[in-house]
Amino acid sequence: MKVNEHYVIIDKKIPGKNGLELEIGLEVSNSEPVSATNFPLNIDNYLTYRWAIQHPWVAPSEADGKGNQLKQYYIFNPGEVSKVSINVNEKRDEALSYYLSVKSNKRTVNMYLTLLGVRTEQLRAGEEALKLRELIDKNPEAFIALYNDKDKESKFIIEDMVNNGILERVNNAILIKEDGTVLGRDMKEAILFLTDSRNTKVYSVLKSRLQEKWKKTTTSVDTDEQLEQPLPTPAPAVAPAAEEQIPAAELIPKAVEPDGVLVEDSAAALDE
Repeated sequence: MKVNEHYVIIDKKIPGKNGLELEIGLEVSNSEPVSATNFPLNIDNYLTYRWAIQHPWVAPSEADGKGNQLKQYYIFNPGEVSKVSINVNEKRDEALSYYLSVKSNKRTVNMYLTLLGVRTEQLRAGEEALKLRELIDKNPEAFIALYNDKDKESKFIIEDMVNNGILERVNNAILIKEDGTVLGRDMKEAILFLTDSRNTKVYSVLKSRLQEKWKKTTTSVDTDEQLEQPLPTPAPAVAPAAEEQIPAAELIPKAVEPDGVLVEDSAAALDE
């Protein structure tokens, strides 16, 4: 029988409660492709799985199936779930290590809060570090990306100037509020403008205005000395290596219902 013909006639009944469990492992290594020396442990299950993942009724995961009326089943892959969990934990650990290295510096904490969309002047004294930790717990990847952003100091100064009414944002463009001078059509251009040595005088005036605002509010930084050098850019950190995937899968229906029939192939577990 030809392979294509086999796929056409596949007709699988999917139990409504626990789904259809499929053995999709390989004899030698699950990280290597199928070959004459690395054959599927269960050829029928493996072909069923390969068929199922291409079926229009099957979502690659439960999350992908939610809200999609075209999907009646989803793949549950324990190895993939484990890999995702490991990756999430690694990201949280990495973000926490960065947080611990900066939490004692009020200005740095306020910088991250500002760039994460928090108006620091609306926080009570002493809440800054706790708020940052809360944001990191919710989205560690966003914090890691910001920590590694070489332009974060520049972005912070510009955002703080916007928050303090020295600059203003019109759509994506950034302007000097007092006279409407355009620093850039977006953040990137504004950074280039302020770091250009030909615009040192403009930057000095803006910096002086920001420091006056800081003296009145004392919420942005502890001292003025951090702005003595224009827009420093720290080096990015190195991201951790990805975890090796653990093979295993199961095709499961989106909700527990009476037994259903899936017409085609799968090598994980299916649920209706």
